[in-house]
Amino acid sequence: MNCASAESWLLAARTAADLPEGVRGHVAGCDHCRGLQRLVSAIDRQAAGAVRPGDPAARRRLDTILAALPDPRPGVRRASRARSHVLALLFVAVGVVGWLVGWATGRVAPTRPVEPTIPVVAPPDPAPNPPNSFDLRLAHFAAEVTGQDAPAAFAASLTAVAQDIRAEAVRTAEAGRIRDTPRLVAMHDRVVRHGLAGVLARLPSDTRRTVSASVSAALALAGEDLARRADAVAPAVGELLRPLAESCAKGADQIRGAKGPAAPPASEVGGGPDDELIRHSVRFVLAESALAKADASADVSAAVAQLITSVAFDGRPDEASQLGVSLDAIILKGVAGNLDRTLAGQPTAAAREEAAGIRQRSSRATQALERNLAKAPPAARAGLERALNASAKGRESVGHSPDGGKPAQKGPPWKKGDFEHPGKGNAVPPGWQKKSVP
Repeated sequence: MNCASAESWLLAARTAADLPEGVRGHVAGCDHCRGLQRLVSAIDRQAAGAVRPGDPAARRRLDTILAALPDPRPGVRRASRARSHVLALLFVAVGVVGWLVGWATGRVAPTRPVEPTIPVVAPPDPAPNPPNSFDLRLAHFAAEVTGQDAPAAFAASLTAVAQDIRAEAVRTAEAGRIRDTPRLVAMHDRVVRHGLAGVLARLPSDTRRTVSASVSAALALAGEDLARRADAVAPAVGELLRPLAESCAKGADQIRGAKGPAAPPASEVGGGPDDELIRHSVRFVLAESALAKADASADVSAAVAQLITSVAFDGRPDEASQLGVSLDAIILKGVAGNLDRTLAGQPTAAAREEAAGIRQRSSRATQALERNLAKAPPAARAGLERALNASAKGRESVGHSPDGGKPAQKGPPWKKGDFEHPGKGNAVPPGWQKKSVP
């Protein structure tokens, strides 16, 4: 079994259970085909979520209309007409019997038009997850992406996070958060028109045509659904949702036409850590070298560290701990893993210097967490401590000691990091020893 045969099965099978044993065995050992399987599953879920369920009453009306049409096949029209007459007589007989029974029991109401009753459906209870659970999903996406290397796997992750962003944008629009929704639309544009379009362009040609057609169709359906929703809600909410529908439509056209990635939207001044997380995650999936991937991962880790601080100071230690797990994976696989691959390939002196700078920058992101812990109020300490414990392996891989201490630094004490200063501890600048001796 090779990738070409497995791809045909993956694109044609309705479910994973329909795959032959040989295909399943190949997918289990092939990163490319496993990523393609995840992408196809993500497209199926997205398309299923975009199509609204059918109306049973409309289906019954359609069946009635179709049953009344003459059958074009010869010799069937008379039988169909006779059958319809029998059914009509049967319905009349049932109605008469029901009326007589009602009259006999005194339950016959005066004849009047009966208006159809519309069932009142209670709104669903709010989700038990806290409002910022969106940040957890973004951090999980970043950890997933920075641990991958196959375009099909990237496409699956980007498709899933685009759906998450759309759902969050709808939620913020309906909640009246007019500043958040445009920012989420720009985030969706970056993921779909820059990241997803760029990743799909790197797939093999046969796979690219089939997968791009499915992705563009799912995006078009999502855009149509959002446009209908925008028309059905209050005008102020609709104005917030229409740009998101346009983003889906433009992304579908771009992917369908195989135009490649669009220019990334300009980063807004004052964007939050979630904006930075998405921006640098998309940089990662489009990076062409291990060193560039490590550089993007270092920026992703800094954004997650900011999210941890925010969540911990809000008094949500469980979320901070989960974000710490994502931070650990991003540093271990995205930063340290790609730096190891860079240094294993006989890099130039410039590449070695850049790798050292990336490692140091990633280390500083977690050092900020340690400094915040030292100054944090008691309510925030629990979250920061749990996040630091959860990310211990990753922090160690970029220079931290196993117990979470500061990385060893060489050179004179006055050239150490900003968290130390001359004279701290037993370290004093040269010449001070003589001045301090009586």
